[in-house]
Amino acid sequence: KKKKIKFYYLDQAFWRGECVRLAFYIGNVPYEDVRISEPIEQYEQLPAEHSTFGQMPILEITDYDGDDDDNDDEGDNKKNKSVRILSTSTAIINYAAKLSGL
Repeated sequence: KKKKIKFYYLDQAFWRGECVRLAFYIGNVPYEDVRISEPIEQYEQLPAEHSTFGQMPILEITDYDGDDDDNDDEGDNKKNKSVRILSTSTAIINYAAKLSGL
């Protein structure tokens, strides 16, 4: 299975976000870094299912079978697509570290 990873957090250097970003960088793990610059306005635009506890960080993991076409942002043409959401700092950094081989 292939993965598409999106990491949502504030656009600031704070440990909750930077630990995850550094782990993905060190492990050369491709991901989309969605930085929220104005927390209230942009955060309200996130789908409700993305924020289990009403807070960030959020990691969205899309698993799919099929081609590795990055031009299909929504993944509509990918077979057997499933989306998982991690929404606690500890779970996200543990997942990032595992993927990165740390």
